[in-house]
Amino acid sequence: MNGMLKLSLHPILTCLIAAVWLANGLLCKVLNLAPRHEQIVASILGNTYSREWTVSIGIAEISNSLPYSHQTFDLIVIFLAAHEIRNVKEREEFFKELRRVCKPGGAIYVTEHLRDANNFAAYTIGAFHFYARERWHTCFQQADLTLTKQIRTTPFMTTFVLSPNGNAY
Repeated sequence: MNGMLKLSLHPILTCLIAAVWLANGLLCKVLNLAPRHEQIVASILGNTYSREWTVSIGIAEISNSLPYSHQTFDLIVIFLAAHEIRNVKEREEFFKELRRVCKPGGAIYVTEHLRDANNFAAYTIGAFHFYARERWHTCFQQADLTLTKQIRTTPFMTTFVLSPNGNAY
């Protein structure tokens, strides 16, 4: 693909993907025009709060459809979700995007289970779903993020505090 075509396709594809996120979040989940989404949530989490959870998911999807300006956020929190990006390059690109939207002096908090002895004791073979500490460190380095602090928040979870320039607050 030549460079000019690639440059002109990128904004179009970005807008199309954003439109899908917006439509799915707003129409299917928030406005409940596709009740199967709430049914799926209810089957996983129970009926008590399935509507509230479905709306929350919809709002999150709507926010994913909005492109953020460079250096928008002082604080970004990723909680038990980044390990679901299974492709190494996609995960690195995700963290590069977090670096792009994080203000200088801002911080990115990433809390995850690790593939370690504690999680093997708790989850047995399920711990293979998590990544080892070294893999996270490599990912952060590839995204040009500085690991400013590492906190063992529970025996099973670790929080990494990252900064785009090494000066997280």
